[in-house]
Amino acid sequence: MTADLSVYIKSVIAGALAVLASAVVVFVVVFIALMRLSGRAEDGTSYGWDPVAFARTPLAWTIVLLAFATGFYW
Repeated sequence: MTADLSVYIKSVIAGALAVLASAVVVFVVVFIALMRLSGRAEDGTSYGWDPVAFARTPLAWTIVLLAFATGFYW
């Protein structure tokens, strides 16, 4: 029984680490995209990103769930 529990705990930790890694990747990709967009912006134009609003979208939850499931399965 302890072997089954330890495998489950390791899977949960791997899933949580996958979620953290995917969050870092999303932030890096958005940062690079915003830097590229701001380089081509006209004077007076600004670009921004609201991570709280993004976290409330279905896309963010899909990324989180897929990352956790992948890490958990792995």
